[in-house]
This record gives sequence, C-alpha cells and structure tokens, in this order.
Amino acid sequence: MANNDQDFLSRIQMTVEENLSNPNFTAEDLCDQVFLSRSQCHRKLKSLLGMSATEYIRQQRLERAAELLQSQKWRVAEVVLAVGFDHHSYFAKCFREQYGCCPSEYAGG
Repeated sequence: MANNDQDFLSRIQMTVEENLSNPNFTAEDLCDQVFLSRSQCHRKLKSLLGMSATEYIRQQRLERAAELLQSQKWRVAEVVLAVGFDHHSYFAKCFREQYGCCPSEYAGG
C-alpha cells in the first residue's frame, strides 16, 4: 500500500476515533473532515478496504464496543452511548451481525 494511502487511512481512523461517541457523526462529516467529497471518499475507502464510509464508521464503533464489553467494566447501555449509537436495538442488531451473538453474551453476562 502506498504511503499516501496509509496517510489517508490514518486520517480516516483518527477522525472516526475522535468522533466515535457522537451519534450525529455521519459519513458526510467524515468526508468533510478529511477534505474529500463524499464520492471521492467512498471510492477511495471502497478500493482500499472494500467498504463505504458509513460501513467503516459502523465497523469502528462495533470494534470499540467489543473492546469495552470485553473489559467487563461497562454495562451494555453505557457502551451503546459511548460508541455513538442512538438506539439499543439497532446496536444489538449490528453487533449480532458482526460478532454472531448479542452484546451481553459477548460481555460474558
């Protein structure tokens, strides 16, 4: 992978991490913050990672949620808010799709 692609992915990841708990943070916001149009950002992410900006943000949120749940220091409801999901049911659906179990099972409870 070229250096400019690595730099792009680093900027994307840092921007998502900075905004992880903001449920109003969208793919459009991400693209704006990395100074690309939505279509440019989408094409670049799709070619490098095989996913859209929206999918990438969701994946990062779910990965962070899994880390928090594994620490067993957070309740599921706290994790939902910490990773920027507005609705517990949508979080549970997305989590189950990615990890094959519900968040409380993943946390060991």
